[in-house]
Amino acid sequence: MKNNNITALFIGFNRSYTNPTTEVILRLLGHVCKLSYFGPGFSDENSLSIGIDEWLKNQDSFDIIITDSYVLECDNIKQRKKPFWGDFILFNPLDFYYYCDSLQSFFLKYSGDKIFIANFDTYGIKKNIIDRLISSNSFVIDGGVSTNKPKELVELAYGKPSIGNDNWFDFVHTYKHKIIGLPHCISSLEFDFTSLRMRKNRYNVIGAPYEERKIAFDLLPKDIKIKKAIQYYKHAIAFRLNTTLTERHLLKMRQDYMRNISDSVLCYCSGGPWMSPVRKYFEIPARGTVAIGMECNGFEDLGFIDGINFLKAKSNIEISKIMSNVSKSELQSIADMGRELIWQNHSDFARTKQLTESLARIKDKTFKGSYWNSGKYLHN
Repeated sequence: MKNNNITALFIGFNRSYTNPTTEVILRLLGHVCKLSYFGPGFSDENSLSIGIDEWLKNQDSFDIIITDSYVLECDNIKQRKKPFWGDFILFNPLDFYYYCDSLQSFFLKYSGDKIFIANFDTYGIKKNIIDRLISSNSFVIDGGVSTNKPKELVELAYGKPSIGNDNWFDFVHTYKHKIIGLPHCISSLEFDFTSLRMRKNRYNVIGAPYEERKIAFDLLPKDIKIKKAIQYYKHAIAFRLNTTLTERHLLKMRQDYMRNISDSVLCYCSGGPWMSPVRKYFEIPARGTVAIGMECNGFEDLGFIDGINFLKAKSNIEISKIMSNVSKSELQSIADMGRELIWQNHSDFARTKQLTESLARIKDKTFKGSYWNSGKYLHN
């Protein structure tokens, strides 16, 4: 499905994060167009030393320039105590400080088509970053489906002021004609087709300790609680002792995470106080596990249907009732339908088709934004 008529250049830093979203997006772009890379960890020392402007003089022209948050908000990253915390980096850390400003400057001044991969926590984005993005006149690959203002959701859910803001919500709704609305994508290698009857855990809770997940955690058997607590503290200690991840640690974390899902019949799913369609909404069904929990922003638009491919439950009482009343055959049917939804609409091969259509529209100047409706990816 690759369109070699479209050439693209990613400028940035070669790294992996515990959440593989950026890696998957770059692989997708490599599938749908002729993709090249420039930046620390991608380029040789000579190419880096002469700078991107000089390097481009010896290259064929590119239809699209692509970057991500490590370039767009590099000034914020430089101010962090641990700038690469949680990353497995494949570049010299000093190169980030040496080259990031020039890459950002190039991206902002480039007059051709550009795409920004919004791979940051959007609920707390500062206004200056939004203004910078607007001035860049970029198209944006955004993984969220925002139907409600996140600040209001936090205050409604927790009864206290939100630590976030509505800057990103306002941006994507004002500039919807620039938004490539592609939520998290699941690689075909991540799918699990094991029957529910082969799984050892009836119920599990994964992910960061959001308030609602802490509550759902109470339903876990005591032995699993102990194991998860030990595992959590091991990871926490490792993170505190190290500013970056080793490849071995990264792969181990990802493997353990996926195994925790695959070993379970039901797995709690939530998007935190902002009700974001986080990767768990796609990972859990892809592993053939029944997703149970709270609906996210864009729940029905993304194709989720309560009782068909997802089980909605807002409290432990509701979860317990479902666990007692839903039969094994019904659970297997929901698991199968959930996996099918992700396979057909949110897998890498599905995203390849969706992204191909959007890039073609960008190239011929007809792209006016995209959106989701009942699990279908559509263009304005």
